[in-house]
Formats: sequence, structure tokens, C-alpha cells
Amino acid sequence: MVSIRRPWLPSAIVLAAAAALILSGLGAYPLTDRDEGEYAGAVASMLRHGDWIIPTLNGESYLEKPILIFWAVAGSWKLLGPSEFSTRLPSALAALSLLASMAWLLPLATRGRRLTLLTILCLAFMPIFLAVARLCLTDMLVAWSVTWSLLCFFIAMERLADAAAPPNPPKALASALAAVRNPVRWWFLTAWVGLGIGFLAKGPVVPAIVIPVAILYAFMERRMLTALAHCCLVEGVLAFAVIAAPWYLFAYQRLGHEFIRGFFGAQIVARGTKVLLGHGGGFLFYLPVLLLGACPFAAAALPGLWTAFVGNRLEQRRRSVRRRLTLLAALAVVVTFALFTAAACG
Repeated sequence: MVSIRRPWLPSAIVLAAAAALILSGLGAYPLTDRDEGEYAGAVASMLRHGDWIIPTLNGESYLEKPILIFWAVAGSWKLLGPSEFSTRLPSALAALSLLASMAWLLPLATRGRRLTLLTILCLAFMPIFLAVARLCLTDMLVAWSVTWSLLCFFIAMERLADAAAPPNPPKALASALAAVRNPVRWWFLTAWVGLGIGFLAKGPVVPAIVIPVAILYAFMERRMLTALAHCCLVEGVLAFAVIAAPWYLFAYQRLGHEFIRGFFGAQIVARGTKVLLGHGGGFLFYLPVLLLGACPFAAAALPGLWTAFVGNRLEQRRRSVRRRLTLLAALAVVVTFALFTAAACG
């Protein structure tokens, strides 16, 4: 009777258990990771000088990451005061938001709750997930934005299959108003919003994952033209720019070419060609990390990854929404793994 009258209750119990694991003792140990200490130092400087645009560390511009993590930690310090707990709280909340987003979006995507419960249950108790959620890093913000964007994209594609959506109106304003009445366009736009937040969290990494995965999925589903016709490209790019562009523009106005060299040159381009700040682990670094960090769930994930590509033909996917979602998830794993493996440092 509980599952019928309160279908959300099992997921809520998992979320509560995950919150207890992640938040319990969050400030009981000192800042350990190098990034944790540097982010905290940059936030302290930000609050001391009242500069909310350019983080600084030891008197120099600190351009290793975009501004979102610094704003989040600074806000946490403002509310709770500076401490290990408040420094790690934004990452912990991002992890819980990821689980909550999946608990909401997956039933909309699959029209069922058993897969949702199993998915968030495995993720919530995955060792690598719990470990990263308890550190002040950008990883959980990135994981949330990638997952949000891809699930919203998937739901939009599913809604397109259910009912033909009208082509994009020529005017961006009219299109934005139409999105309120058209759920397909609304889901596409929310995917673009996730991309914008991700770009503010870690720069081009999030679009570099989400866009190739979406393109590959639409191509393998033989719906590329349909996706291009209805993906709200103009309005989506506008929403993306409204969220992500202001900080980049203000930072460039303040620092000029120093910002281009320090952020895009040193932190984006150089990271793909050489090891920086000790973030290098070799070509096969991520394979054992993922296998051990996802233990014991990796034992089931690896055969599922193989089946998603080898035993998941188009005619089978057209009869099963879960097979389609499996393909999207497998593409996300492969593209993410390839992107970070190809880079010299993560």
C-alpha cells in the first residue's frame, strides 16, 4: 500500500539515508585535498576584499576554475561562518541535488519508479560518490549539470516521439513564450540551462560531454534532423549565455588577455596537453579508479555497458524506453571516460 499511495516514499528514504551519510561528520576532519585548501583560501580573500569577480590566492589571480564554486562556498561561509563543514557543504548539497534530480526526472523518462529507486540506491552508496560528495571540489556540480542536461534532453526526445512538436518559430521571444505551453520545448530549454550552470562550474568540460552524447544518441536513434529541428537552438544558446556569459565578460573586462591566457590557455588548453599541478595519473588512471570507486556496482555496470551497444538494436530500442535510456547512459560513460582519459590531467 505504501508504494501505491506514496510512490515517492522509497526514493525519499534513500535520499534521507544519503543525506545522513554525506552530512554526518562533514566538518570533523581538516581540509585535505590541495584543491580544498586553495578554494578556501581564494574564498577567504574574496570575502576579505569584497571582490566577487576575480578570486585571488596569495595576492595573484586564481583562475583554475570558474566562479561558481567560489560563490557557493562564499555563500555558505556567509550563512554559517568559515569552517570545514561550511566549506564542503556546497559539494554535499550538489550531490544530494543530483540524487533528488534523478529521483524526479527518471520516472518522467521511464514512466516507472523501480529503475529510479535502483539507480539512486546504487549511486547513493557508491564509495566514490560518497567520498567526492564530502570534499570541496567542482566534481559534484559538474555531475549534476551533466546529468540534468542529459535527462532533460532525453525526456524532450521522448515527448517528441509521443506527439509531433511544431517547428521553431522564427522569433526568439515568441519561441520562449511558446516553450511555456509546449513541454517538449520546455525540456529542451531546461537542458540548455543545465549546460549554462555547468559552464559556470567548470568551463567547457560540461558542453564537451553533453553535446557529443546528445548528437551521438540522436544519430544512433536516426532522429538527428528531428532533434535539430526542435532543440530550441537559438533560445537555448541565449539561455546558456544569460547564465554563463556575464562572469566571463566581467572577468575579461577586468583582466583582459590575462584572463584568456590564465583560464582558457593555462587551465583548458594546457590541461589537454600536459600535466598541471600534479593532476596526472597516466593513460589508464581512471579505469582502476572507477572500478574500485564504483565497487560493488561496477560488476553489474560493465556487462550493462557492453549490452547497451552490442545487444541493443534499433528495433529493440524503439519498443523499450529503458533500452533507449541505457544507450544514452552508456554513451555518457564512454564519452566522459574518453574525454578525461585523453587529457593529460583531470
